[in-house]
Amino acid sequence: MPRVEAFSKFSRPIRLGTAIRVRLDPEIQREKTIRYNFEIVDDKGNKRFAAGYVTVVCVDAGFTSTAIPAAIRNIIENAQSQ
Repeated sequence: MPRVEAFSKFSRPIRLGTAIRVRLDPEIQREKTIRYNFEIVDDKGNKRFAAGYVTVVCVDAGFTSTAIPAAIRNIIENAQSQ
């Protein structure tokens, strides 16, 4: 799934040796696109270093946009409901 849009805003530097966690919140936007919202926080989750998103589009072997396969759609929808 190629990336068609990416955005990130950094709010503080990540110092060498800092343990981080990347929280990912996938969101189906349309029939063919998924937006992966993310947040980078320290390992304890108290400080946010950055947040943003990456939007991807589903393509077939010929690189033509196509609907997101049901198996992938189901995984994302199930993750959203938890």
